[in-house]
This record gives sequence, C-alpha cells and structure tokens, in this order.
Amino acid sequence: MQGRRGVDQIAAFGDTLHVTGSDATALESTLAEVTAGGPNACQRVETSLEDVFIHLMRAATDNYGAGP
Repeated sequence: MQGRRGVDQIAAFGDTLHVTGSDATALESTLAEVTAGGPNACQRVETSLEDVFIHLMRAATDNYGAGP
C-alpha cells in the first residue's frame, strides 16, 4: 500500500496497521479500494503520540553513525 495515493506512512502495531496521510480524502479513497470485498476493515482513529514519534524517527538521521 506504500506509495499509493494519500498514504504517507504505514506502521505495524501487533496485528493491525496504522496507515496515515496528510490528505484525508485521498487516504480514505485508497483504503476503501484496498479493503473492498476482502476480509480486512478500516477504522478511523485519532493520531497518537506514538504515530508522531514513528513519523519523526523515520526522517531522523543517525547521530552516532557519523564521525566528526
């Protein structure tokens, strides 16, 4: 699903996926397409602090990997 319209980030949390995006309309459309006719379902939830942390860490660089 990564790279599809409206999808900015996918993170696994146990047996669920947290799929986030900044364009709510595009994200909802993509999720409706992906889940149509299948056994999977979508549920809208508020963004958590954990979601924000994962988003920020993906953009971070390794402070310890580079030398002076």
